[in-house]
Amino acid sequence: FFPGKYSYDRIAKLLSDIHEEYDLSVDKITCCVTDNGSNFVKAFKEFEVEVTLAPDSGDEECTETVDDIEQIDVHDLMESQQLDEESVEDVIVLPRHQRCASHTLNLVGIKAPLAAAKTSAKYRSLMHLTNTKLSTLWNKVKRPQSNECIQAVLGCQIVTPVATRWNSFYDARRSLLQHSPAKLDELYTLLQLTVFKDVEIAFMKEDNDVFSH
Repeated sequence: FFPGKYSYDRIAKLLSDIHEEYDLSVDKITCCVTDNGSNFVKAFKEFEVEVTLAPDSGDEECTETVDDIEQIDVHDLMESQQLDEESVEDVIVLPRHQRCASHTLNLVGIKAPLAAAKTSAKYRSLMHLTNTKLSTLWNKVKRPQSNECIQAVLGCQIVTPVATRWNSFYDARRSLLQHSPAKLDELYTLLQLTVFKDVEIAFMKEDNDVFSH
């Protein structure tokens, strides 16, 4: 539980406290993986310290020289910041930051269609109509009676997007496209929704093929 504002400095302090609680100094951590939130990015931009450990003397494959190695000591950092010993525990030092690859790819997948929509009115209209029809079905899932209809027609429940699951929009469309257009027409008609046109089905399939690669 993290009450209050999710500011970059409070996030940095929380991460630093967690590392200290488990005795994880920065030289023990390869990197810290987070999403692309601006507060996380700024936290590491402000407090990240690059640490490269000195190689073992018996490691023949290591070619780094002492001059290439940057060793960080918290006390040295404290002295450089002109802090006294009483404020050592207030020093925030974070390890190297690694942005989550899955989240990054998800952002690419979200922004690319929006960029394409700005350059093509036809694409924008098709994307809007298709996503609207998808949303109307996903909203129906919240109702028990509609769920019964879905189960009766498709023989299973459908996947719906979840904001915290980065690939859920792709998974939700794929779960629908596993069924024939005739089945989807039957379901949409039973739920009194506007059925998909052939071009909209083709659009979803092609869009999902792009995501899958």
